[in-house]
Formats: sequence, structure tokens, C-alpha cells
Amino acid sequence: MKKVLFTIALACTALFAVADNNDGLMEAQTKKGPYLTNGFWDNWFVSVAGGAQIYFGAGDGDRADFGDRLTPEIAVSVGKWITPSVGVRAQASGYKLKSYPVAGAYGHKFTSLAAHADFMWNLSNAIGGYRTDRFYEVVPYVGAGMARSGGVKEKYRDNHKYSMTLNVGIINKFRISNAFDIEVELKAWTVNNDYDKRYVGHGKQFRPVASLTAGLTYNFNKNNFNRPTVAVPADYTPYNNRIAGLESDLSASKAKADQLAKDLAAEKARAEALANEAKKSGKFDYESVVFFDINKATLSPKTKASIEMAAKMIKSTPDKKYQVVGYADKQTGSAAYNTKLAQKRAVAVYDALVAAGVNKDQIEAVNGFSEGAQPFGKPIYMNRAVIIK
Repeated sequence: MKKVLFTIALACTALFAVADNNDGLMEAQTKKGPYLTNGFWDNWFVSVAGGAQIYFGAGDGDRADFGDRLTPEIAVSVGKWITPSVGVRAQASGYKLKSYPVAGAYGHKFTSLAAHADFMWNLSNAIGGYRTDRFYEVVPYVGAGMARSGGVKEKYRDNHKYSMTLNVGIINKFRISNAFDIEVELKAWTVNNDYDKRYVGHGKQFRPVASLTAGLTYNFNKNNFNRPTVAVPADYTPYNNRIAGLESDLSASKAKADQLAKDLAAEKARAEALANEAKKSGKFDYESVVFFDINKATLSPKTKASIEMAAKMIKSTPDKKYQVVGYADKQTGSAAYNTKLAQKRAVAVYDALVAAGVNKDQIEAVNGFSEGAQPFGKPIYMNRAVIIK
């Protein structure tokens, strides 16, 4: 008998190894680590199975063949997976058992019904990591419960016998869909040595019962598990870098504005100094002067102070007429080119004065002269100017 059980167990192990090897060919989706515990009504399952069981009574192996001692078993289970690796279930199983109290006698049949609660450990998920597409999983379990035998009617004997049970087993799960599994379960449990109500002896306090069943399991409601969402701190580096860049640009713009203000102040002081110098020399009588860069007829930011000062002066004397006269230094360019350049400079100053609020009627003429006309003499850059007089 022991050899037969060993052969069955070895065959099951070989089958499971082949199934797991095929499963290894699938794309790996292993996920180890903590998982969220789902709601109370999630991850439940119900199983219905049928198979064969055998009672190991005292001397039964010597009085009957192994096949004659087998009886049917029906099992119904309800359980819940708490995590991908840990679960609990309740199972009710039984039907008939046989014992052989007397050599050569026919098997003594009696009813047997057992109910037990089990703690399950999904070894595949615990070691190999949780996978929703794994084809085969092995689930050992341990549990305890109560069994009741009956159907024996003898004088001076109780018709029923109750016994505490200790249960161990292995569930072999084969996934066929998200909702359904096929399960092959090898189970052993213990009862009192007089569970069959026929024989007590040999000093043993318990008798084993073993069974092999196969059945279908339905997983209902949510039947998978999710990892906890780990809050990832937001990366503000790009924003901080952008802010730092804007602050740098703002600082550079402020420094540029400060430098421009200094340049304007310096240009204003330079213009006033040149004007005072020219007036003292008696070479030309004028009210204000605007200087230009070489070969340029456009107003630079530095000339703003000169324009503002001239506009203020003109607007303060509304009854007075003024002339805007442009010049170019004769050391660079031809006389014809310098005449045009001087005229452009005069027009640029005129437009700026009007834009600053000067009445057009106060400006009588806008002219450009170059033929030998050098209002300031030397240095030559002073002659690149427009005089308002």
C-alpha cells in the first residue's frame, strides 16, 4: 500500500514539473514585494471536487487489497486569498469509508463526514513571485477540524462517533482562465483509532485517512492583487532651473539698464561740456547739439538725453523759432555722400523732437550741410552732429 501511494505522489510530482517547465516558457511577469489587501468580498473562491479516499484501520492492509479499500469522496470548499501567497478556506468532505475488522470478512462500510478550516500557502507565488498568467501553482496547507462517522448499529454502542482531525495536503492548481482553475488535491487527515467503531488496539491513538480528488474552482469578484502606489516626489529641477535662468536674465537686464542709465548720464554731461566748450570758443551759436556715430544717421539710446533736453528747451519757448541743421565730418566720405548723410541726421532729430511733443511750427528749417562746414573743428568726431539753434 505504501508503495502504491509513493508511486501516485511521484507521478503527480513529475506532471507538475512538466507543467511548470512549460509555464517558464511564457513571458516573465514576476512581481515580488508587498501587495494591497483587497476588500472583504474580493479574492473569494468556491471549489467542487470528487475522487477516492482510503481509511487505514488496524490490520486492514493484511485483510483486503488496496483497491477494495477505496471509497468515493466528495468535497466542497469555500475560501479567500488574503495576499497572493496566504489564504484560508473551509472544506466539507466525505461519503463512505471501509474497514476490515475480521480477516476474510467483507468490508465494513460506515459513513464519514469531515469539516475543517485550513491555512494555505501559495508556494509558487511566495518563491517565484506573483504572476496572473502562471499556468501551474502548488499550494500546501495545514488545518484542523471535526469528523463524524455513522451508520453502525450495534447493541451497546453509540451509532455515531466524533473525532478531532488534523489535516495536511497539497493543492495543485492549473489555470484555465481568469475565473476558473482545475485543482488536484492530495490530502491526509487523522481520526481517533475507534473512528470506524469496530476496532481499538495496537496502542495507537489515531488512524489516518488519505484522499486524492480533482475538481473545478471558480474565482469570483476581483481575483487579482495590486501593488501599493508609492508616491514619487515631484521633480521640480526643470522649473527651478527655468526660474534661476529667468532670475539671471532679470539680473542681467537690470545691470544693463543701470549701465544704460550711467551711459545716458555720461552722454548728457559730455554733450553739455561740448556745448559749453563750443560756446566759449565763439565758433558757433547754438542751443543744443546731438552727436552721431561715424557713418550713422540713426539715434542711439545714448542720444536720448540730448533729445529730451532739446525738446524741453524748445517747448519752454513757444514763441521762438528753431532750425535743425545736420553735419558730417569731411575727413570721411565724399562731399555728396556727406551732404545726404547730414540731411538724414537732421531729419532723424526732427522726427524725434516731434515725437517728444515739439510743435512742428517752431521748427523753421531742416537742413544738411557738408561742404567744408565743420562746426566744431577738432576733434573731428564732434562734427558728426545735428545742431539745434
